[in-house]
Amino acid sequence: MSYIVYPMDSSIIVTGITLEEFKALIKDEVREEIQNALNGQKENFSGEKQPESDCTMTRKEASTFLNISLTTLDNWTKKGIIPKHRINTSIRYKKSDIENLLKQQ
Repeated sequence: MSYIVYPMDSSIIVTGITLEEFKALIKDEVREEIQNALNGQKENFSGEKQPESDCTMTRKEASTFLNISLTTLDNWTKKGIIPKHRINTSIRYKKSDIENLLKQQ
């Protein structure tokens, strides 16, 4: 599938594909970006790689990584042993914080 985009002031004209093909193209791109975000990909939306240590983990991922129970992770969080980060309604842990905790042990 090939297409040509002609910029026209603040709008664009796309030729060479049908409206349905254009919608499918946009839908696929949006789906891919959402999937990347949900899968914890190490790329931000500008395509730049984030350092491995800046990745975040869910509670389950963090407890598995530390080989501890979720209850222990919650207790450590309450005691300030490991900081939590809230993203909307989810709790996340930075991989760098977990690695620093392991280095201290």
